[in-house]
This record gives sequence, C-alpha cells and structure tokens, in this order.
Amino acid sequence: MSRTTDPLIEIAFEAPVIVWRGPAPFIFAPVPAGHVEALRAAARRASYGWGVVPVTARIGARRFTASLFSKDGG
Repeated sequence: MSRTTDPLIEIAFEAPVIVWRGPAPFIFAPVPAGHVEALRAAARRASYGWGVVPVTARIGARRFTASLFSKDGG
C-alpha cells in the first residue's frame, strides 16, 4: 500500500558519506548541526520508537526510504 503524506520537515544538505563495514554494512551521512533542532521537533511527531525517524531521501534523481538515528546528541 502506498500512502502520500505531507512532510513534517524538508531539508537539503551536502555531507560526506561514511561507510561502516560491520557484520551488516551501513552507509551514513551526518546531518549538519544547523538542521538538528528542526529535526528534533519533527521527530517528536514522527518517531516510531527508540528515537528512530522514518525519512524519504533523495540523492540526485534517486529517491529511497531510510531512517534517521541520533548519535552523540545530533
């Protein structure tokens, strides 16, 4: 089932990509500090547990779903 909703927040930024090659590899992009407070406010409404926030992201023309995780207060 596909559902379209209005975003709680929309931000754009550039960040270095960090590849973590653990048992299950992950790719991270740190959110710049200037967006953290707005994301915290949106997370209070959007989080589905443990502070994880679902997002729809875009890199170039590619759109995908992912999650935001807090790290070190950011």
